[in-house]
Amino acid sequence: VPNSLKWFQRASEQGDAYALGKVARYHYDGKHAPKNLDLAYELALQAAQKGDGGSMILVGYMNANAIGRSKDAQAALYWYRKAESIDNPWALNNLGDMYIRGDGVPKDTKKVVRDLKDALKGADRVLLATDEDREGESISWHLLQLLSPRVPVRRMVFHEITREAIGRALD
Repeated sequence: VPNSLKWFQRASEQGDAYALGKVARYHYDGKHAPKNLDLAYELALQAAQKGDGGSMILVGYMNANAIGRSKDAQAALYWYRKAESIDNPWALNNLGDMYIRGDGVPKDTKKVVRDLKDALKGADRVLLATDEDREGESISWHLLQLLSPRVPVRRMVFHEITREAIGRALD
């Protein structure tokens, strides 16, 4: 692990968006690189602009939660929607959280529920992607009560925004 930052930096210098996103997350977490939220945001933004879905989520998250910057719900929505367009499941989870809080989205819950029910019509299953904590449990329960799906429902839990973690959660 100590050399991983060096390898990711080298790969990012060669244009690898995923590696650039990993360097951003290292600076965000402060685990394998000095914690530096400004640098984390700048690198994540570059990686997101190059198409890295995890970085799109990180940029959205930092904007939505005022981490290292002022809260900007519209920027968060932009990046979550961009990540959703490349089928990143975290994007759906984070967009759902924003809808529940009413951050930058209509607070018309009837419309939101109608939109979710419309999306459910063509589904063969429902995946509820939430944190493992009680809040995630509550969000899942409330969604089930509102949507009353007639298809199989599964709750998936993951603790990091990586393809591997999401893949394990789907298995």
